[in-house]
Amino acid sequence: MDRIKKIDQEKKNIIANYEENWDKMMTEWNKDDNTDSFWLTFSACYLFKTGKVRWALDPVSLLHRMDAGRDESELIYKHKRNFVEDFKKLSFVLLSHYHVDHYDFRIIDSLSSLPIKVVVSEQLFPIILKDTEMPKEKLIILKNNESINICGIKITAFDGFHDNGMIQVPSNSYLIDSGKCRMFFSGDVREYNKDALPPISLIDFYFAHLWLGGKSALLKEYELLKPFCEFSSKLNPKKIFITHLFEVARIAEDYWNNYHSEKVENYLMEHYPEINVETPQLNHRVIL
Repeated sequence: MDRIKKIDQEKKNIIANYEENWDKMMTEWNKDDNTDSFWLTFSACYLFKTGKVRWALDPVSLLHRMDAGRDESELIYKHKRNFVEDFKKLSFVLLSHYHVDHYDFRIIDSLSSLPIKVVVSEQLFPIILKDTEMPKEKLIILKNNESINICGIKITAFDGFHDNGMIQVPSNSYLIDSGKCRMFFSGDVREYNKDALPPISLIDFYFAHLWLGGKSALLKEYELLKPFCEFSSKLNPKKIFITHLFEVARIAEDYWNNYHSEKVENYLMEHYPEINVETPQLNHRVIL
């Protein structure tokens, strides 16, 4: 079977099993235990449980992504879950940027009835007020280099790295300090300029959103493989998580999966053997 057929089959399997896997993920996330963990709700969208605090970064449902741009009456993959019930233990949400694979207005709208806080950039603030019923008093604008403490977790926002040549995408990157570990989310990086990274240190976990060039996923060699790996290892984290895979709404030329993350893992293990590397799978629990 050629690569495109394998990709098509992989996408079909992910979509067919997604609601069942979502149920399993939410059951695990809502259980009370003391094991710090995270789950991917979508390709680069996270649910965390650190200590007794449950929080999320860009919570998105794959089925929302597949139905992006449709009216409610036209939905094909309408999610049957009750998001209010699923997320009733959620303490806060961080949002990075407005792209549909990171911003699920249906989930944010559902969360408007819960006693939570939503951390956003200045650019996202008016969009959320327009798109959802989220009251403005629950929204927290966090500007670049500003910090806030929620539930004992320190959150610092930095400028994102989503700009690509003439295209500028307002985006936040985040440094999270849970008290037990420090995590950095650089977001959807498009220009791998290591000097642009903030001067932060003592990173336990770096979350690397894999992207090796537009319309290049079917290639065998990638010019951006080395720059991506060098950028991701710049802050010398103890561990790198490779995410931004399995984006089923993308065409094969823009679809990243384990084939690509394996190449990244091999490069990092060869050049930075002191850094642990892991590729999380959709909806599966990852122990921190």
